[in-house]
Amino acid sequence: MKKLKFLFVAAIALMASSFIASAQDADECMLYLSYYQEYYKQGTKDAKMAALPSWRKAYELCKPGTRQNLYIHGADMYRILISQNAKNPEYRNALIDTLVSLHKARAQYYPKYADKAYSALSSDVNNYLKNDPEKTYAILTEVIAAQGTDAAPVTYVAQMNAAVALYQAGKLSVDQVIKDYDTAVNGFSVIQKVDTTQNTRNLRTTVENAFINSRVASCENLQQLFAPRYEDSKEDVAEVTKIVRLMAKAEDCTDNDLYLKAVTQMHKLDPSANSAYYLFKLHASHKEVAEAMKYMKEALASEDLDAYTKAQYNYEMAVFCLKNARYAEAVDAAGRAHSLDSGLAGKCYMIIGQAWVGTPCAGDEIERRSKYWVAVDNFNRAKAADPELAEDANKQIHTCSAYYPETNEAFMYDLQNGQSYDVVCGGMRATTTVRTR
Repeated sequence: MKKLKFLFVAAIALMASSFIASAQDADECMLYLSYYQEYYKQGTKDAKMAALPSWRKAYELCKPGTRQNLYIHGADMYRILISQNAKNPEYRNALIDTLVSLHKARAQYYPKYADKAYSALSSDVNNYLKNDPEKTYAILTEVIAAQGTDAAPVTYVAQMNAAVALYQAGKLSVDQVIKDYDTAVNGFSVIQKVDTTQNTRNLRTTVENAFINSRVASCENLQQLFAPRYEDSKEDVAEVTKIVRLMAKAEDCTDNDLYLKAVTQMHKLDPSANSAYYLFKLHASHKEVAEAMKYMKEALASEDLDAYTKAQYNYEMAVFCLKNARYAEAVDAAGRAHSLDSGLAGKCYMIIGQAWVGTPCAGDEIERRSKYWVAVDNFNRAKAADPELAEDANKQIHTCSAYYPETNEAFMYDLQNGQSYDVVCGGMRATTTVRTR
């Protein structure tokens, strides 16, 4: 009985000492929070570094989730430390690991602010782990899994770049890179419904280019990967759509049995702008112009297309029409693409200029040659909109200038340089100015 009484008293004493220790820790936690904040709020780097020892003590003593600023301020101070230790890679890497853990802890204990924590984590990974694709890939894959389609566009870009680097080093499978690309494309599809800025479009293009340039999406790889899966998943519209989308992105991969079966099945399962677009690609690859145009017009008529995709489709239609001597349709499609996406302006003006050059014009000597004035107008607009096109545009201008009428020819038609002139040709109309040789 005395032994039981002793054990009971010892347990009570232990609980009391634990409670006292916990209370002491809480008091010290608040004390060190106050200490570090006094320095930190001064805002200078020196003051923040002076705050660091007290911050570390607060982080040790305070219960997780005591103050959100403990994680935010800590991340700020560790960024300074990382910059100051650029020449000490081992210590720098340890600091980066701590910085990552601070962001994850903030996301865990303050779920309402998890998106902000993950966005900050993605930004820091981009800044500090550019040369470590393994860590970058592992962390950003975790972020994307946690955030879903709320992940920032730059997160998808950095993860895709890391995935490609790991694939090229033999550390990631083709299948996994394709899955990551598919996740990124789906993420951008959601993002672009609310964010239509040029920057977001550029980031999506960066992801697509990284994937295509990696050669992961070679036609051979895709056929080896998806051919055995197709028969088992041909009633799954999501899987069939993925096969079609990836094969359409790959170089010279739309002229094979698997693509033909998949795209036809996709349109059967779920007729949409997407499936109509891929049928356009299919018929275009077989030079079936009328069928290709029919499906592209069907795709463009869909109300589900976002402005970015509609601009890309119109541009692709303009290129296709130009190649197939459907010049008036090429001009119309290029004009629509430009109006939807100003980033395509230079390329669209080049198409319009080339369409005017290719169009045969009837009439007298001036009427037959006036198309070159309109073409040059558009080549000038192209190089003004996109300086990278200047060399090609100048070549086209030089060629067209050789076809200008001579001054005495223009005079015979009561025309002189600089005079306004209306051109009607091949179902197209434009106002330009007279130019002579």
